[in-house]
Amino acid sequence: MKIDDFLLLSGEDIPLTSSNIIIHNPTIQELVQIFLDETSFLTGFEFLFFSKDKMNKNEQQMLSALSDFEVLLALLSMTNDSPMKNQLDCLKKFLLLLFKDYDIEYKKENIILTKDKHLIVIDEILFSEIKQVINQIFPFKQKEGLDFNPQNERAKQIAEKIKKGREKIQKQKKQDGQSDSLFEKYISILSIGLQIPIKELYQCTVYQLLNMFERYEKKEVYDVHLKAQLAGATGMKEVDHWMM
Repeated sequence: MKIDDFLLLSGEDIPLTSSNIIIHNPTIQELVQIFLDETSFLTGFEFLFFSKDKMNKNEQQMLSALSDFEVLLALLSMTNDSPMKNQLDCLKKFLLLLFKDYDIEYKKENIILTKDKHLIVIDEILFSEIKQVINQIFPFKQKEGLDFNPQNERAKQIAEKIKKGREKIQKQKKQDGQSDSLFEKYISILSIGLQIPIKELYQCTVYQLLNMFERYEKKEVYDVHLKAQLAGATGMKEVDHWMM
């Protein structure tokens, strides 16, 4: 199911017309309130796309007759002694947020959503459709870094120092057990670059924040390119206008 960008950018909840399910489109503030830390949210999101491939070979062989959906349901029905308890708890929190207007019950064959007198059965086919929608609400993807292509020897020396400095910082962070925060990075950059209060950015959905950051990034690249051209730089690779 393809969700139109018009709806995604609005921040409104997403209706699944095939099943009459309403999927909540949470703000970043809501994610903070439910998960408290970014890692827990990302764990819940990632575990929604559970695959047997993540298990060891013996477990894969034992579960070869079952689909990923059947295995996930079995895990969700396990007791608190499950070795994946933390990941499963994060997933359950994530599903509770996405289906915040429903009561959720995990069965051996399906997931049951109930609201008032209405009951909806999520089978493997519907679960696959839901995951497609979730991937659009939370469009996480690796962004390629913008390469700095220095034109002279002095610029190359500066570029190399910058590269080594970044590598040193990343290495130090790993030694200290730190990790880059996805949302902290985007929110702080947009807050300074666009002069938007941080609290306002926390009211954005993930889709809105990433969309805004991508557009801001394009504008920055375009502005730098334009300034360089006006300063007489030649041989530069053309860039698209940031409004395109």
